Amino acid sequence: MSRWLATTVFCCLLVTIRPLEAAEDPGLKQLLDRYEAALRKADVAAVIALYEADGDFVSYAGRHASGAAQLREFYSGVVRRGGLDHSSTIDRVRWLGKAAAIVDGSFEIRRPSGAPLKGYWTAVVTRKGRSYLFRAVRTWTVSDGAGDAR
Repeated sequence: MSRWLATTVFCCLLVTIRPLEAAEDPGLKQLLDRYEAALRKADVAAVIALYEADGDFVSYAGRHASGAAQLREFYSGVVRRGGLDHSSTIDRVRWLGKAAAIVDGSFEIRRPSGAPLKGYWTAVVTRKGRSYLFRAVRTWTVSDGAGDAR
């Protein structure tokens, strides 16, 4: 009976501790920081370098870009429209083994005129050494009518 209890407690601790470690992984935050810095600088090449070669993105408006050429076209349009004042947070991380994770977060795009655009994103990221790359990113907006996306 004591072996069963010890195993149960150990498994519960793993379930409790694992998400905290994942959320605190500095490589994930660095990926997000590099993405936001590249957008602020309007550096499309730096944004594309954060994606796997066959990575893809689906915008909150439903636009799909897959691979470096389409991603370059999409982010060049973002830069032209001035959607660069952007901030994001990481809310949850679910590991898919040691080299990949599903990351959920929220974002806010501050526009020169009008209310900020708030929404959510989910990304599949892959570990490359000590850093990460985007494999797939999906964004969406939801509003409760008061302008809060939550």
